[in-house]
Amino acid sequence: GYIITTVAKQQKQSQNMAYTDSLTGLFNKRYLDFIFEQNLGKLLGKEASLALLIIDVDYFKNYNDINGHIAGNIALQKISELLLAESRNKDSVVRFGGEEFCILLFDIDKKGALGVAERMRNHMEKEVFYNEEKQPKVQLTISIGLAMYTFENTIEELVDKADKALYEAKKTGRNKIVFYEGGNN
Repeated sequence: GYIITTVAKQQKQSQNMAYTDSLTGLFNKRYLDFIFEQNLGKLLGKEASLALLIIDVDYFKNYNDINGHIAGNIALQKISELLLAESRNKDSVVRFGGEEFCILLFDIDKKGALGVAERMRNHMEKEVFYNEEKQPKVQLTISIGLAMYTFENTIEELVDKADKALYEAKKTGRNKIVFYEGGNN
């Protein structure tokens, strides 16, 4: 049995790696697709029990340009820890790419999701980052787009709604949360 368990172990590790972002240790976009598919069956007929947050670090390119790539990576790792600290055990925290993060919140309503998002926004605003006083807002902050699941068939459709809300948050001043109010909400 020893050889078999080793192979199984390696497969599990490589599977974990396939679903993990190497810089932050968070889940990656591939995992987001997987976990959404896994739960789609359970969601049928259960409107508004799943929420998606898309989180973007405000003016991050500016932070990177001033402080360099390494400081930028350290900031992203710190932000990942902060998002994990403010999310619940059942939530999936994903690094979407670059300075964008995504959180899938299970068994939650709009009010609960807004509460989680606000804790994250608030924690980020208070957190001290290296040389952040040179940022346009004199601190590193995040903007958050929030969408509730309303019978979308794909994760892309849900992401698209949260993305529209995020765009609105960035367009109207950043360091804020916008709830998607479009179409079928």
